Formats: sequence, C-alpha cells, structure tokens
Amino acid sequence: MKKTLQILVCIVATLCCSSVVVAQSANDYDKLVREAFSNGNYEQADKYSRIYYGISMGKDHALNSKITKCLNYKKEVAKAQAQDNHIDAYHFSKKIAEINADDKATLDLIKDIAINHPEFVAEYRVQPTEDKEYNHLGELNYKAKKYSTAVGWFIKASEMGNADAQCNLGICYLKGEGADKKRFEAEQYFRKAAAQKNPKATYYLGVFASYNKNFTEAFSYFSQASKLGDSEATFMLGHFYYNGNIVDKNPTEAIKLYTQAANAGSAEAQFLLGRHYYEGKDVVKDEKKAIKLWQLAAAQGHSEADRYLKNLGIK
Repeated sequence: MKKTLQILVCIVATLCCSSVVVAQSANDYDKLVREAFSNGNYEQADKYSRIYYGISMGKDHALNSKITKCLNYKKEVAKAQAQDNHIDAYHFSKKIAEINADDKATLDLIKDIAINHPEFVAEYRVQPTEDKEYNHLGELNYKAKKYSTAVGWFIKASEMGNADAQCNLGICYLKGEGADKKRFEAEQYFRKAAAQKNPKATYYLGVFASYNKNFTEAFSYFSQASKLGDSEATFMLGHFYYNGNIVDKNPTEAIKLYTQAANAGSAEAQFLLGRHYYEGKDVVKDEKKAIKLWQLAAAQGHSEADRYLKNLGIK
C-alpha cells in the first residue's frame, strides 16, 4: 500500500512538472507570435501560432485571425506590385495598417505610393460597405486603364447587388474594355442597374432604344434618367425638342435643356451650346460665353471644343 502511494505521488509530481513546462512553452511562443506580428513578419507569426496551438491543447492564439488576414492582404499586395498596380497595392497595404499599426514596412510602402503616385491616392476613399469598396476600386482601376482588374472588382460588387458596379460592368462589355465586347451582356447589366434607379444605366437603355429606332421608348428612358440627375440624358432630351422628334419642335425648351445639361457637366452639351452662342442661333450671340463653354468642354477632353479654341488662337 505504501509503495502504491509513493507511485501515485510520483505520478502527480510528474504531471505537475509537465504542466509547468507546457505552460512555460506556450508563454514563450505567445511572446514569439506577438513579436513576429509586431514586426510585420506574418509568415513567422503564423508558424509560431501553429506551434502555440499544438502545445496549448488546441487553443488558438489571440492574434490568429489578424495574422491570417494580414497574410492574405500581403499576398494581394505582392500580386498588385507584380502587376505594377499601385491602386490595389495601396488599398491592401492600408488594410494591413488598419490591423497592425506597427508594421513599418507596410507603412513605408503606403508612404512611398502616396509620394510617387499621388494621382491614384488622391481619389482613394474608404467606403462604408464592401460592395461600395469593390466598385470604388473598380472605378479607380478603370480610370488608370487597368481594365481587366477593374472588371474583376465590378463583378464582385455587382454580385453583391451594387447598381453602380452593374452599370460600370455594362459599360465595360459595351466598349470591350477588360472584357469581350458583348452588347447583350451590357444591356442585361444596364437593366439590372436601371431597376435600382441608376441614372447612367437608364440613360444607356435610352441609347439602345435609339439605336433600335424605338424613339418613344428612348424618350421615356432619357426622361427618367434626366430626372435621376444624368446630364447626358438631359442633353439627349434637348435633341428631341430641337428636332421635333416624338414631341413638338421647341427650340426654346431645347436650349433650356442644353443649358441644364451643360451646367451639370455634360461636355457634349457645353460644346453644342457654345456653338449656339457663338453663332447667335436660337440665343443672343455671345462669343465670350461660347468660348467659356468650349473651355469647359475641352478641359474634359472634348476634342472638337479643343479644335474650335485652337482655331481661335485660344489655348
């Protein structure tokens, strides 16, 4: 009996010693995980967290989810850099910095991109929802002519029901930018977006209707889009009134709509209205106003407005 008790005491003592060793080892790896994470070495942090998991009897490290996210974001940064895509590299670097403000290498990269590529960074905005974030990244990539990447972001946002992304995807299919040129697919995406009262998508449905010589339907779409704030749709309505197509011919109403569209930023409306003022056609002749309108249009890349200005010796 005495011998049995001695054996039990030894076993208990051994177990107690073992638990102390295990606890100490887990504590050591906890420190290693935190140190590697703080230094931005996520691969090493992940390795140590796996060891920590094993010796802590299946308990995840407190930083495990953050490590996983940073690892994934870091891969996206590397992918973007390989494609010379400063927009996505900046975006995913910002994501890492939000999780780990001590990651010096990432903070340096963010600073470097901001200094060397301010044109991208200036327009970058943090979005309130994931679908808006994806669409925003798509628009930034599209503007930078990274069309394939833009389409990828638009698809993600579109699948989440984002109307702006659906419209943007329709434009990519219509123009064959980043995707094969497919009018049917473009129209389907425009319809999805228009069902959510997207002004630009509704305008494009009006354009399609015009191509199909269905002017009554086109007028309806342009009217809807104009009310939703699309300046190009307002400009197109002006054409209907100026030419007397579907509605009674009314130059006064047409000029009113051209002016509304020009004030809202339509380069086409600015150019055409400028011609009316320069020639004194349906308006009181005003060459200064015409030149100002052409300058506004030219600033948006309108080649005809730019040509008119050059012919007048105006840069």
